[in-house]
Amino acid sequence: MRVLLLFPGELSKLYNDNVYSYIAVQKSGAEILAICGRRSSTKKGEPVPERENIDGMAVERLFHDAADMKRSWRQKYTEIHDLTCTFKPDIIFCSQQSNMPLAIRLRREFSIPLILLVESAYNPEKPFLFVGPRRAMRSRFIATVLGRLHWRWLCYHSTSIITCNHGDVQNGRIVNTCGTPITYVPWPSHRSVNSACTEKARHQATFIGAFSDHKNMNEFEVTIPRILSALPSLTFVFVGDGKHRGVVVELQRKYPKQISWIISMSRNDCLRLIAGSYFAYSPAVYGGWGFIGDAWAMKTPLVATCNHYGFHDGDDCVLTTADSIVTRIQELYADAQMYQRIQRNGYRRFRLQHDASQVGMKYYEVIRGTLQNQQ
Repeated sequence: MRVLLLFPGELSKLYNDNVYSYIAVQKSGAEILAICGRRSSTKKGEPVPERENIDGMAVERLFHDAADMKRSWRQKYTEIHDLTCTFKPDIIFCSQQSNMPLAIRLRREFSIPLILLVESAYNPEKPFLFVGPRRAMRSRFIATVLGRLHWRWLCYHSTSIITCNHGDVQNGRIVNTCGTPITYVPWPSHRSVNSACTEKARHQATFIGAFSDHKNMNEFEVTIPRILSALPSLTFVFVGDGKHRGVVVELQRKYPKQISWIISMSRNDCLRLIAGSYFAYSPAVYGGWGFIGDAWAMKTPLVATCNHYGFHDGDDCVLTTADSIVTRIQELYADAQMYQRIQRNGYRRFRLQHDASQVGMKYYEVIRGTLQNQQ
């Protein structure tokens, strides 16, 4: 079973946990050729080699980043075509819809099935999550129409679809795929750091991720001053960058001794930071799944203000509101049993659902099933 993987941005152990799920696919019996970029658009680490073998998986980094791959694949199609001819894939695994024009051309030329992995399926109730932010398209009606047309186009050209969005299966919502099979597989996380080797710092908390619209960064403007006022010895560490960096810049200006901001860290350093923090705080209204999974993997209680991932308050996280967050965090400090229960159940959820090896096995099952259905 030969799988041609089209991956946006950087695919490496240094900065990306997705690589471990594809390593698990390879270990399950597949052979993978990955075509991707040399760096991530949201992580500012050093570029990785243009060609690499990662645990038997051949990786060709032909592009600078995801944007370059989306924009410039036609200029490099001859090289992509030659690599594909040599590899002779049985199936295409296209990660993210931005790579679909390239995937569709390869599918037509080589007459092989195509699996599309999306962060989220189209939801007519939330069209801007699929077509882009509201500022770029003010009309909800236009966003709904364009979103539906684009989703139908993706479904038409895909043999199977994988969605990473828990909301696509939550409450039994039916996703219309025009007959294309769709499977929910959670976002992967990999525990490459042993959290037991890192002592929790009671006066440290963290947020890690891109400072993008759906991370709801503006909530920090309200909640962080309240948290720091109630816990004056607390240091809150931000790791990341993005369009809403101004929120963090202003917080750091107001609280220079309590706010720390690091633009980029290696994956293992991020995990050590999470493991050493007393709690992790995510205001995201959608996404942020990597940070959530890493908090569970590192046995660091998660504080969340939006239930977009099937959270269970007091069981695998502290689910609260911006108004009640201080009281709930103080409960976390005061109630040792609650703290340990959230640690235990969050880690259990990571092991059963979000561990990259488990995610990779589910990818493999979809790949194998798709190929069998084509025979």
